[in-house]
Amino acid sequence: SYKVIDELMQSYKVIDELMQSYKVIDELMQSYKVIDKLMQFYKVIDELMQSYKVIKALMQSYKVIDELMQSYKVIKVLMQSYKIIDELIQSYKVIDELMQSYKVIKALMQSYKVIDELMQSYKIIKALMQSYKVIDELMQSYKVIKVLMQSYKVIDELMQFYKVIDKLMQS
Repeated sequence: SYKVIDELMQSYKVIDELMQSYKVIDELMQSYKVIDKLMQFYKVIDELMQSYKVIKALMQSYKVIDELMQSYKVIKVLMQSYKIIDELIQSYKVIDELMQSYKVIKALMQSYKVIDELMQSYKIIKALMQSYKVIDELMQSYKVIKVLMQSYKVIDELMQFYKVIDKLMQS
């Protein structure tokens, strides 16, 4: 009878050890589920990084366009100056050579055309300023993306931590 009890106690100990092993396996499965969720999150972050690269390329294109616009503005101002100087020279020749009232009026009309062209330039510059406001809003969006990139760095550090845990789990 004592031997039977002793064998039952030994069987109980084996069953208890099996239950402990089951608990360890269950905890490992829970860890695996957490790691799987982290991997899914990492995939989303990777897709965000791809979007960031596209946006970065667009921002580079914007810089090139902005430089072209600056060159265009300089050339336009120079052309306007040339037209003004040319028209003033024409006006001076008319006044200097003939000094007749008709030619004086004609020179004044030429000056009016210069003023009209300056007004047209002002309207174009005003439209460019509206475009600049849109570009400024794009820059605000870029700042938001930059904050998202900081979040990505934190997630990347979590992924490094996951790799260490994975190595520990394998050993």
